[in-house]
Amino acid sequence: MGWFSRLVNRFDRSSRDSRGARLEAAGRLEEAFSAYREAGQLEDAARILLARAEAEPDLVQRKTLLNVVLSNAPASSPIAAEATKRRALVSLEILRSLPGPIIASECHSVAADLEAASLYKQAAEAYQLAGDTDGQTRMLAACGAIDALESTFDQERKDAAQRREREQLWKTVRDLDAIGRRREALASCRAWLEHHPGDEDIIGFAREVEQRLVRPGALRAELDGRCVTIVVDPEVVVGRADAGINIPSPALSRRHLILHADAAGPLVSDAGSRNGTTLAGTRIDGALPVGDGLDLVLGGQVPIRMDRWGERGVSVSVSGQLYVASFGPLRAGPFSIDRSGDVMQLRASGTAPPPVLNGLTCDAVIDLCRGDEVRASREGPVIFKVVPS
Repeated sequence: MGWFSRLVNRFDRSSRDSRGARLEAAGRLEEAFSAYREAGQLEDAARILLARAEAEPDLVQRKTLLNVVLSNAPASSPIAAEATKRRALVSLEILRSLPGPIIASECHSVAADLEAASLYKQAAEAYQLAGDTDGQTRMLAACGAIDALESTFDQERKDAAQRREREQLWKTVRDLDAIGRRREALASCRAWLEHHPGDEDIIGFAREVEQRLVRPGALRAELDGRCVTIVVDPEVVVGRADAGINIPSPALSRRHLILHADAAGPLVSDAGSRNGTTLAGTRIDGALPVGDGLDLVLGGQVPIRMDRWGERGVSVSVSGQLYVASFGPLRAGPFSIDRSGDVMQLRASGTAPPPVLNGLTCDAVIDLCRGDEVRASREGPVIFKVVPS
């Protein structure tokens, strides 16, 4: 190339260089960026983008611009180093602004970028967001944050103690449930949730136990190989609704018939029903002994059969269902079933061995739940089973 050509090229390059500077001075940054690119002044072009990135209010868009800066700036230039540092800081801001749980791997990536940029305090925060206590501790030590480091150690010790306490609670409440001490399990759950109301696992466990617990009232069970509904109230009402034995027939009154027992045995009487109760076509008035059995008709439409059950109870057959009214604790082999406060319980009577609940030997008393199977020994037959639904 001759001297004239070299002079022309130098002039053209100088002209392009000065054009980028003029456009930048005039505030025409996009045009200045293009002019610098055309002139091969990549660091100046990257500098323009860095200024644009700093002015961008949207964090995601700012990070995108910083990525473009890094793709244009020479790898070892001060502009590239600055853009790398600012991108790491923007990434941390994005993590802070995210709603809900943060993915640990994303936090680790940001923490590593901050650490590489020697932003140790910010890296400690990112490691904390990732749940990486070791990384957080290392960064706090690197930046000389002694107070924060001691606080981290204290918090780590507290967290470890709480984890151990929680693990012990989880084992305890599951064991209590397995051996039939359901109310104790629920009390332990409630005590924990007073101080840790967001523990979803404990909330879910307590809710599931509450749903399985058998509350006082009609109890569906398998007894002596028969599916029965047990009512242990001292006085049992038969009626259309809100009764111990519900029969949804419009012919019945809400309280239609009353069963109770005295020293002579079980008795039945009409409760002043609208359509009455008949025995062999005759409307009854006053109490009748069940004796060897009774066939009654309720409201002129619903036949009902009553027989003696055990020493003082009554079985009631109506509408294809079998009910047992025990007028107090119901005997089931060596056990008795009765209400206790707000739950139904099974209790080993006298010197009987403790019950075996769902394969586990328990204490003498079980808070009954749906699905429970009770035996007198591990190898023995099921004596009492609560129908699951």
